[in-house]
Amino acid sequence: MPPDPLTGTVIATDSVGVVFVNAFDLSNPNFFITHEFSGDLPDDVEPTAGRLLVLSLQDVSRPGWTCTGGIFSSDCALLDVAEQRGSPGRLSVVLASGRRDFHIQSDFTLGDDPARDDRRSQVGGSALQWRVELDEDVVDGSFFDLEITLGKVGAPSVTIRWQILIADLSQPAELAGQRSGNDC
Repeated sequence: MPPDPLTGTVIATDSVGVVFVNAFDLSNPNFFITHEFSGDLPDDVEPTAGRLLVLSLQDVSRPGWTCTGGIFSSDCALLDVAEQRGSPGRLSVVLASGRRDFHIQSDFTLGDDPARDDRRSQVGGSALQWRVELDEDVVDGSFFDLEITLGKVGAPSVTIRWQILIADLSQPAELAGQRSGNDC
């Protein structure tokens, strides 16, 4: 079960359209497509040591949508992070000690190593998030790189918004929001 969504300071955001295919078919080159984003972070990022770096994904074309079905019958976009299929979900930022690559894990963390399992996450209308506690500051005005692999079975095509946030370790329960997304 994914953790409750966090709120925080958004330091980068964008969206991507995910076009559906008619059937679950990993051999279809149009099923899972890797999207790469990069850019500069703000020049005034708050100190981040001891805080959380959060990657958030949400289907903004269907706010509040709850995913149903399993991997072969999902009505939501699927995030794939399987290294063996060439789908390493990765967020890279520059910390005080240099570039750091964080890999999307099936347990909703951002880890140092690529995911080793074969799980996918369904991205619905409420935020689904992966997080890591930072032990040093993100460098103001530095770059970020994000690589995510998404696919969708069946209509409709959807728009997935991604955000990179800085959040506090503990937040009041009223800010946590609803849980959404399924791990399959």
